Amino acid sequence: MTLEEIGTERAHLTAYVEAITNKIDTFLDSEITQWSAIDGSIAAPLTALTEFFHGGGKRLRPAFCYLGFRAGSSDIINDDIVNVGCALELLHNFALIHDDFMDRADTRRGIPTVHKFLEAYYSRQDYVGDIEHFANSVAVLTGDFAYTYADRFARGLPARCLDVYDALKVELFAGQQMDLDAVYRSSITRQKVSLIAQYKSGKYTIERPLQLGSLLADESAPHDLWSGFGQPLGEAFQLRDDILGIFGDESLTGKPVGDDIREGKFTLLIAEAIERSSRSDQTLLDLRGNPELTFSQIEEIVSVIDACGARAAVEERITSLFDQASNSLEKLDLSSDILKFAQYLARYVCWREM
Repeated sequence: MTLEEIGTERAHLTAYVEAITNKIDTFLDSEITQWSAIDGSIAAPLTALTEFFHGGGKRLRPAFCYLGFRAGSSDIINDDIVNVGCALELLHNFALIHDDFMDRADTRRGIPTVHKFLEAYYSRQDYVGDIEHFANSVAVLTGDFAYTYADRFARGLPARCLDVYDALKVELFAGQQMDLDAVYRSSITRQKVSLIAQYKSGKYTIERPLQLGSLLADESAPHDLWSGFGQPLGEAFQLRDDILGIFGDESLTGKPVGDDIREGKFTLLIAEAIERSSRSDQTLLDLRGNPELTFSQIEEIVSVIDACGARAAVEERITSLFDQASNSLEKLDLSSDILKFAQYLARYVCWREM
């Protein structure tokens, strides 16, 4: 199913995303003007945030929030749904900024990460000392600005929406902690890998935004209305992300292939590879987590992951999760247009190329 096949919802979604973008743009421009008048140094992190926000992104979280909203409302766009979309996007940018710093990543979406953008910026200015540390510190503050601004947009949401929004944030932090912890473990279980996939990105990308949209349409809506769709799809989203991190086209993903291997991320791909590979191949896999790995060594590791059947096993798991999510749609009373929209988003999440 293509974007054209979702009919009028395509135009509605485009208008919704444009409304979010325009509102965030206006807000950030105002903040830059206000704070520049107080102290010019504050413009740097806010400008970095603005540049990062415009650096791309799939706007998936607002899209799933919009799906939940449209399924239960005759309205297309109102102030609340735009505000929650702004909150989700700014919260996502906060998470990416901090994640890139933790991962020591140089690029995201094909452009410099915020800490690298700031390092280049300060290197051109009249500053002395440890510029790298300075830029890293300001990048953390840039993420903090984004987090605070997200909360500002969420401030007026109905009570049950705020409960879900707060849960979303705590789950995001918990997932990031589990993900970081797994990098430094000698081994972890498959159950832990699945848990990380759900909490690090699945819940806050799909399940919770769906719930937020549903509650905006009807604050008395069942809390678990979209869980059968959102939970398996959230895990599939992270599994696809893991595959793209190792096998993706860098020109499409905007992220250097091999970074996940250098960072030592323990994913289902790696768990499957360790279980299926020979002893000599496991020696290669044990090189993960070394930031000094050569391109040739990364190619060898990638080849092992593919040849042993790990990639095929994860693809099979994604298909199974997609089927679970699709089957759950039959239990929801959705119009034809909304059903097609949900199916489109599910397919995109599972088989996207970026």
